[in-house]
Amino acid sequence: MARLSENNSFESSSDYFESYVDDMVGIINLKGDVFKMTTDLSLKETYFSRIKLAYHLPEIKVLLILSGTSALGEEKLDQFIRSITESADGKLKLVREENALFDFIRLIYSSNKIVVLGVRGSVIGAFLGAILAADHRVASENTLFSFPSAKQELLSLRALTFFLRQYVGIVKTKNILFGGDSIPASKALELGLVYDVVA
Repeated sequence: MARLSENNSFESSSDYFESYVDDMVGIINLKGDVFKMTTDLSLKETYFSRIKLAYHLPEIKVLLILSGTSALGEEKLDQFIRSITESADGKLKLVREENALFDFIRLIYSSNKIVVLGVRGSVIGAFLGAILAADHRVASENTLFSFPSAKQELLSLRALTFFLRQYVGIVKTKNILFGGDSIPASKALELGLVYDVVA
């Protein structure tokens, strides 16, 4: 496995993500609580700085961002909702989460490199909106995109609505958002929301 030299500092590891280079692919593997990472400004900046660094390193031709099995799912959303309803700074955390989603989309959408997002397990609709900004999307066969509408009113679906209608049209977008049915990886592939489904 080819790694960048230490002074380029792309390679790192924390409780929330690890980053390294393998054969000209910069890989960021999310492994911790994404909600915690995006609402803590220091953690968010560390994560986003890795993405920005990948864009500037000539050794990296493609950026691959992988999510952990439950990092983007309903269980983490439930924990986040509990944390914002039980804390005095709950509204601030919610604003930070939404800002982080939009900042992430801007980072991905404005990239000068190919960006591939790989997801597995449960993924809520708000994160699907961010994922759709990538150049290429891959889902594991156990991926399930869910739309817990009552809970998700807390998180903005603007990005999902914007990107989703580009892929499936307005009528299907409304059916997906208002129907509330989950979309398994195989159906997401049929709809063009992901390009590959892998084991």
